Amino acid sequence: AFYQTGEMFQDYAVDKSRRAIAQAMNLRPDSANLLTEDGRSKAVDPAGVGVGALILVRSGEKIPLDGIIVEGESQLDTAALTGEALPRAAAPGEEALSGCINLTGTLTLRVTRPYDQSTVSKILEMVENASDKKSRREAFITRFSAVSTPVAVSYTHLRSHETPEH
Repeated sequence: AFYQTGEMFQDYAVDKSRRAIAQAMNLRPDSANLLTEDGRSKAVDPAGVGVGALILVRSGEKIPLDGIIVEGESQLDTAALTGEALPRAAAPGEEALSGCINLTGTLTLRVTRPYDQSTVSKILEMVENASDKKSRREAFITRFSAVSTPVAVSYTHLRSHETPEH
């Protein structure tokens, strides 16, 4: 009973931590501004944008997909990815990672990775799967505890009911 209760509390804590981290990161973009052949932008699902496509990222928007800056200069807030407090300058020819916030200018990016392989997707996948990937040692300890804890409690209980010999 103690072991099962402990496991239940551990699972609850891990799930709560995973949700809190995902909410705090809030990196997943809602849409990407795909540039059409006539030069206009159209809001689309980032998962539907192919490698090589051009996207427009306006000031204040999250970068939805990893890409190379083709046009424009800006300051990028990379704090959500790197923890760096100061924004970094971004200019044509430089890489811009998904999840960064474009602070000052409008950028045109050529997409270099599909959405499911983007920086944002990889980070969110790692956060969501962190508790599922226990190390071999941790898995062994969990299995060992499931057997040894009830045995130890039973042994202690039996010893406490023995009559002392004089």
